Amino acid sequence: MKAQSPPFGRLIKALDNFIVDVAAWNLPETVALLRIVRIDLISRANGISSKDLDTLLAALEFEQGITDHLGRTEPKKRSRKAEKLASHS
Repeated sequence: MKAQSPPFGRLIKALDNFIVDVAAWNLPETVALLRIVRIDLISRANGISSKDLDTLLAALEFEQGITDHLGRTEPKKRSRKAEKLASHS
């Protein structure tokens, strides 16, 4: 018997509604955590691995580092993975 995959669409919609409610209660840290859960569910539903997400984050940090140098006096510290990407370009 084939196992059914979780109903991600329904879970994500319910989570979206819950995030709105929690935001109305002025709980920003909890909202941030719930958004992380939302990203995890979406990535699992679409077969995106943790490694893929790490690579994407490193690329975003690398790009942010470029824009930080253009617009800020003190750029945000980049992760090791973002530094590695920077050294290859």
